[in-house]
Amino acid sequence: MNQDHDAPEAKSPKPKLSAYDQAAKLLGGRAHFRRQLFEKLARRGYHTDEIETALNRLTEQGYLDDSKLAAHVATDRSTRGGEGARRVRAELAKRGADAGVIEEAVTGAIPTDDREAALETARRFLARGAAPKRDMLARYLDRKGFSQRAILRALRELEPDLEASEET
Repeated sequence: MNQDHDAPEAKSPKPKLSAYDQAAKLLGGRAHFRRQLFEKLARRGYHTDEIETALNRLTEQGYLDDSKLAAHVATDRSTRGGEGARRVRAELAKRGADAGVIEEAVTGAIPTDDREAALETARRFLARGAAPKRDMLARYLDRKGFSQRAILRALRELEPDLEASEET
């Protein structure tokens, strides 16, 4: 009996993309921070040297730019998302941006005085038909990442609206 004949046929492994091609494919789906791409490629079994070479090449070509992505995320989260600096910093850190890149992006996108942004976010929250009590609105603004000073100002300025909504 021939052992080679009885053994199941082994499938040849599908050719693996290079780390560069895999990273480019991931970037085609959505923007990533360098650390995110590194971790994804490492989980897929690529070697550190190959990953670094690929990421350096993508950076040189302008496809991978942590500063530009962080600035975009910070601006988007602060304007469209109505979020304060603390929350934007946390989001950028979670996604893999370096501390220096985070500070540069937050400083460029969010004014140091976040009182106006907190007030606008509070007004949008109230306009949705919510009838929050003072402490509910304060917690909402805190979760959004606004400074305590900004939260207190928003509560003070919206106090008449909050009192009216509490009476109903």
